[in-house]
This record gives sequence, C-alpha cells and structure tokens, in this order.
Amino acid sequence: MSWTEGRGQKRGSLDPVQLLDTGVVGQLTELLALGALVSFGMSRDGGSLSCTVTYEGEWDREWFRDCSELGAWLTEAVRAIDAQASARPPATGGSQRSANGAPRRSR
Repeated sequence: MSWTEGRGQKRGSLDPVQLLDTGVVGQLTELLALGALVSFGMSRDGGSLSCTVTYEGEWDREWFRDCSELGAWLTEAVRAIDAQASARPPATGGSQRSANGAPRRSR
C-alpha cells in the first residue's frame, strides 16, 4: 500500500475559472501593477485553490473554497503592498541595472 493511496480523491471539485471570474481579476491587476508576483494552484482533490502573492522576496499563501474569501484576502494584499510600495523611496536614475540586479549590457 502506497502512502498516497486513498489520497487525492475528488471530494467535490472547485471550478477555478468560476472562482477567478467573480471580480477578483481587478485585484489581481492591481497587485501586478504594484510589482507583485501572483500564482495559483489547485489542491490534489480539486476542492481548494491556493493563491500566493510575492512582493520583494516576501510571500503569503492561503487556500480558498469560495470567491468571497479570496476577494477579501486579495483586498488586504493590495492594501498592504500598496502601503509598502508607497513607503519606498523613489528610484534614482543612477546606474542602470536589470531586474536581477546585474548591470545592463549595452548593444
């Protein structure tokens, strides 16, 4: 008997398209515009959707079964990241570096 036997059986599946098509797209767009990385995944049994938001090396992940919980969590993520981005000093035009911090190559 394998340790995975009996796991991952469908207990009621969640439709990720339906979950994401309920107004959270606006919040996702706001997070992306702020420079956050947003990723999604499904539980093995198909009953939950995970959402991970990463900003400046810090991340938070939660699991959701309905859109109202996801929407509330994303609203808080937008507020927190917007506050953090607003507190950052403006970039100076000093050196030109790529997104990974390496100097940009000239062509």
